[in-house]
Amino acid sequence: MRPDRNAVTWATRKRSERAAMAGIEAILAEIWAERKAKPPVGDFLEQIYDSYADLPDDEREVNAARDVIVIRMAQRSITLRQVVKPMTFTVAEQTDDLAPGVLVTTMLSNTNTTAGPDLDHFDPAHYRGRRLAPDVAVPTKELVSTFGHGSHSCPAARFSISAIRISICGLLDHYGLTPSLTSVAPRSRQIGGVARAAKPCWCDYRAR
Repeated sequence: MRPDRNAVTWATRKRSERAAMAGIEAILAEIWAERKAKPPVGDFLEQIYDSYADLPDDEREVNAARDVIVIRMAQRSITLRQVVKPMTFTVAEQTDDLAPGVLVTTMLSNTNTTAGPDLDHFDPAHYRGRRLAPDVAVPTKELVSTFGHGSHSCPAARFSISAIRISICGLLDHYGLTPSLTSVAPRSRQIGGVARAAKPCWCDYRAR
């Protein structure tokens, strides 16, 4: 009996993905080992590792590396701009003097359910590819921001959607899934990246 070609392709792809992930985890572990021998610099990599300070070193390195791996995927967008020279920044009635090195963040939540009608639930028809469908009634397209807009849009948008599509289609092709949960909440300490669940999202599954 010849093996199922789809199953072989799926298994091969998963092995490649695991190998790639292990490679990135190893690289990040080397970088972190070198960084620990030097004074802290307070950058995002340190913040990611600090968020897992309660874990054993080996688990901490794996979790931090996986945060780095997914940080560019479809996200509750955190758009950062670093101040390069002294400036005055005014929003509404508040004015702040910002020094070089300060990071200004714009939160573009994907869970803004008041931007327009029918946005209180997910509907694939709201999108054409990775963009908001033209028939979604919002005053301006910037009110719904998954990958940003214009020159500041996420360069990894196409890769992210492809990765999500391949993963989900692979699961659904091989398994019948039945959710065993009623609600999902995102992790509170994530930095950008995928809005991953705070707790395990259990599903019953059966091979097709």
